Amino acid sequence: MNNYDFYYPIRFRNKTKNFDNLFNSWKSVENTLGSAYKKDEVIDKYFGKDLDMDTRMSKYFSVLSYRNFEEKGSNIFHFTKELLQLLEQTDVSDIQIKNIKFPFNSFYISVRELNRPFTSDKDDDAIIDGIFIEFKDDNEHDLMHDYHIGFYLCGYSESKKELEFKRTNLDLLELTSELSFESSESTITDAIEVVHQILKDTTESETTTKEYKEKEINFQLEDYKRLKDNLNLIINCIIYISSDKPDIEKEYRAGIPSHLNDRIKKSNTNRKKEVLEQELTKFGYTKINLIGKSYKRIASESSLTTINPHWRRGHWRNQPFGTELKESKLIWIKPTIVNKDKGEIGKGHIYGVKN
Repeated sequence: MNNYDFYYPIRFRNKTKNFDNLFNSWKSVENTLGSAYKKDEVIDKYFGKDLDMDTRMSKYFSVLSYRNFEEKGSNIFHFTKELLQLLEQTDVSDIQIKNIKFPFNSFYISVRELNRPFTSDKDDDAIIDGIFIEFKDDNEHDLMHDYHIGFYLCGYSESKKELEFKRTNLDLLELTSELSFESSESTITDAIEVVHQILKDTTESETTTKEYKEKEINFQLEDYKRLKDNLNLIINCIIYISSDKPDIEKEYRAGIPSHLNDRIKKSNTNRKKEVLEQELTKFGYTKINLIGKSYKRIASESSLTTINPHWRRGHWRNQPFGTELKESKLIWIKPTIVNKDKGEIGKGHIYGVKN
């Protein structure tokens, strides 16, 4: 696997048989009468008619998400492990949707360096590769909610060498693939609670015995915890991308043709470089947004004492600015380790951060 195949959107494109024909067929029926039925026919033609429902939905939403991703510029944001670990310790529960600035309406975030499990199955080695993000700020199809954030979770199993895709919220819910916000004032907590209530209502309506109900409630609570943990990380990533002076560098990953790479390095005008980059794009190569390269991990070996170190969680402060302070922007108050010199947090090392 080269560095481009590291990312789900690119692997999906490169590993799918007859992808160009499939994709062109999909685009040709998008705005036609009966497009939903015609898209089903495209899936039948290129993936087969005998797919089970889960696999079929996976293929359908893989193509749909890639289409939206491609239409909005094919932007991939790759986060370093060190920055992701800090964002994990940052709270977003009270952030209002109006304060989140989306860089694009559709893009892909890679969190693969964290090696987060893709499912709750301990026998499944698949990890979360990343997430397709889609933002909608209209209520054309939902009169109850003005804003929607779609999350399409993607995974990769090294042992199976397979792509895995879930259309649902973070591999947890078969009921929804997005967070919905009633107004610009709605918070992340408000949106998650809507999903939580759907879970509870479904559990109560489908349970038949007390034992089954208790089992489902316990399962649902565990899913809810994973949902909040994953959403906390993803929302943090989105906010960081659009924060004040984020650490972002654009560069090609290893794997591009050497003769083109050499020509780009030797280009003495922006126009020549632009032409070469357009040529690379035609071959499926694109610049990746690398996020957090300046965050350096420092391992500090210390013995445990009776006073345990712990994280003081970070948060995003809504900072007014501009004329009469009528505008605002989110400022990251980073998480810190309290009593770092007293020992380790749980197992492993303690990490300091240089920015």
